[in-house]
Amino acid sequence: MKGAIIAALVLCGYASSGWAVCKSSAVSFSHDSEVTVDEQFALTQQYTTIVSVTFSGIKCDSANDTISYIPVVKDSVIGPFSNGQKLKLTVQTDKTSETIGTTSTTEKTLSYTVKLSHAAYEATTSGADSVYVPGVLIANTGGNSNSLINFILGVCKTLSWTGCVNYITNSLKGDSYVENLTIIYRPKKSTCLPDDLALTLPDVALSELPTSGVVSGKSRTSAIRLQCRDLQGPSLQTTRGMSVYLYSADLLNGSRTVLRGSESNGVGFVLDSGGKTVALSTVKGAKDSADNLWRASAGQALNATTLMIPLTASYYVYDRQKVKPGALQATALIFVNYE
Repeated sequence: MKGAIIAALVLCGYASSGWAVCKSSAVSFSHDSEVTVDEQFALTQQYTTIVSVTFSGIKCDSANDTISYIPVVKDSVIGPFSNGQKLKLTVQTDKTSETIGTTSTTEKTLSYTVKLSHAAYEATTSGADSVYVPGVLIANTGGNSNSLINFILGVCKTLSWTGCVNYITNSLKGDSYVENLTIIYRPKKSTCLPDDLALTLPDVALSELPTSGVVSGKSRTSAIRLQCRDLQGPSLQTTRGMSVYLYSADLLNGSRTVLRGSESNGVGFVLDSGGKTVALSTVKGAKDSADNLWRASAGQALNATTLMIPLTASYYVYDRQKVKPGALQATALIFVNYE
């Protein structure tokens, strides 16, 4: 009898230390939300927004029962997106739980914060315009203790993303509401396209030619026109670094600055920009240590969509013994290099 009484007391003691729970159907409910990253992200590399979600169909035994809110992602890397960029994702809530407040079937609405920042670039990889992230937040009506929730989240760090979500919903008592999030990021890439440019120099007499070097007084100055698109903000900032350089197949052998005017003539051309003789690339499509005629870093304010790059062409004598009358012509290609 004494043993039976002790056993009964033990059972009563255990029952009094338990928790009142909301009625559970032992299932996990899923909800999907979307976040679209704005265009300014290309400049700031930071984006924060508020998402609102409603958890419905909650039915509890007591008005004092609670629903817990459990953010699952913090500095989690997602992507890559279409530009090869990966983003860091963090979800935060202002409250960890709240009282249900009724025994009738009800719903709870939660606003949570989504923070995105730059994580990395994978230049050789391109992804999609959107990334689906399962289980960024879980709401649970099982009355689980904070210590249990923290323990479960600790175990989650050793699991895959999907494995973590499944582990949480399977380990917590009561119903779980899983909030999934799709991040949409369609980055615009600034571009600057050059117009064609022809520089026609004035005629020069053979008697005006020096033994070697630049022919003075016979130059022609114009400008390369750049038409830029997809610039951001009121000051028209670039979303990526870019530079302009020249390439030519008409470079004199052994020179990066002198352009042949003719295979059989000793007179050619040199180009000058900003008071400096321009070095050109010898490899088509590759910068190859060519001089920058213009450069803008990512985020730089251009303050205009049309830019002009001054360029001066001059005659240049490189072999006086081969000088003779005749037409001279050389071609250089204008390249824009994107970083």
